[in-house]
Amino acid sequence: MNLLRVNITVRRLVNVTENSTLGVYGGGRFATTSIGGNALELSNGEVTGKGKLVAIGGASTWGHAGNAVVGTGKITVKYAILNGGNAYGKGS
Repeated sequence: MNLLRVNITVRRLVNVTENSTLGVYGGGRFATTSIGGNALELSNGEVTGKGKLVAIGGASTWGHAGNAVVGTGKITVKYAILNGGNAYGKGS
């Protein structure tokens, strides 16, 4: 099963308020997903605010791992942790 998932797509504005965290994971792991999903897709959108953004791309068993962020837009949060997914196996 080859699945590429995007956890959240931002087309306008997402405000991450102070003392809060927006966490997104691209999904994917083990034999059920050979391609890891992207965590956050910006479609001319913006993630802003005084909070924290954590975006982790999905892991892959035999294909490409997911990205933390893809697309076009802005990220202007106080803290951001962005990490691409891991790929395992010969096909990665």
